[in-house]
Amino acid sequence: MKCTFCMEDIADNSEKCALCNSELVKLCPFCMEKIQADALKCKHCGSMLNAAQPQQQKVQPPIQPQHQPPVMQQSKSPLPPEAAGWCWGGFFLSWIWAIGNSTWIGLLALVPVVNFIMMFVLGAKGREWAWKNKQWQSVEHFNSVQKKWSITGGILFVIGVVVAVAIPQFNAYRIKDFNKTALSDLRNSKTTLEAYFADHQRYPDTLESAKYIPSKNVYVKCAILPDAYVCGAAHKKGDVLYITDNTEAKISNLEYKAGDAIQLPYDPKPMGSAKADEYSQNQPAGQVQPDATQQQPNGQVTFSPSFDCAKASTGAERMICSNNDLAQADVQLAQAYKAALSKSPDKAALKKEQGAWIRSQRDACSDASAMLQVYQDRISQLSR
Repeated sequence: MKCTFCMEDIADNSEKCALCNSELVKLCPFCMEKIQADALKCKHCGSMLNAAQPQQQKVQPPIQPQHQPPVMQQSKSPLPPEAAGWCWGGFFLSWIWAIGNSTWIGLLALVPVVNFIMMFVLGAKGREWAWKNKQWQSVEHFNSVQKKWSITGGILFVIGVVVAVAIPQFNAYRIKDFNKTALSDLRNSKTTLEAYFADHQRYPDTLESAKYIPSKNVYVKCAILPDAYVCGAAHKKGDVLYITDNTEAKISNLEYKAGDAIQLPYDPKPMGSAKADEYSQNQPAGQVQPDATQQQPNGQVTFSPSFDCAKASTGAERMICSNNDLAQADVQLAQAYKAALSKSPDKAALKKEQGAWIRSQRDACSDASAMLQVYQDRISQLSR
């Protein structure tokens, strides 16, 4: 037997050519029996293979129904148990949630005082009212929408809390920074005045004449005498007014209303201070200042030291204020120091030396006799 395609010899009754892989048989479309591939008539049913093929019934695909969106229906039925619960969206967002859920009673949250009450009312009754006042596809749809309201409300609530805490903290930090600027300016003005005094033996008429320029937005006001001053400084956006004068190394502070003009709490005090030696320039050395003594009813004269005893802050200062001999020695030392300062070629070094003496020797004394001896030694040193 020969292959009808490649004409090569093949085995009898072969269904496929081993050489060209051609199919040698086919199925009769009428009886579905095997026949030769080139047969024109089926040997089994006698049907002509070139006749019209039998009509195959076309299977029509099932008609898919068009998708219809679920009908939104307004529910008048009671709130299902699975949809009940606290309405966080209504609690956090109040009137915004009320508009979004057609619950118009929630607009009462716009009324002052009532708004706080409505937060809890909407939290408790919000889900029930929203279920009845708006159309929903299903309970699942209702819960899904309310969950989104709850998440949104929770996020906005957290953001609001953070902002409410952060803004006051930020403002307090800014005010603190403004106050620091004013304090720095006051210290600089004090340094400028003291440096001017060291060079000219008097304070300048104004800060401007000493070439001092305050920082931007800082108010600095000074009342200046030739031998005394009082200065105040405040930032126009700060809340502290800082005060200093020639009698105090420390700086005091007062309450200040931002933007107000500076009002100095007192006038300059040239006498009765720790620097009385610098201020009583007309007093000759070796004489006691007239206002440093007081006549008592029994005729005894008592002395006031060179500083204000009302402001005595250390044990040494309080001891001087309570002992007449020490008070007199303090006034004499102030005069000797003033005379030495006027003659010294290095006034800054002498001031530094005097400060070190106060801290290391005078304030170290524990009894009046030892302190009096320290005073006498220092007066002798300065009088040379």
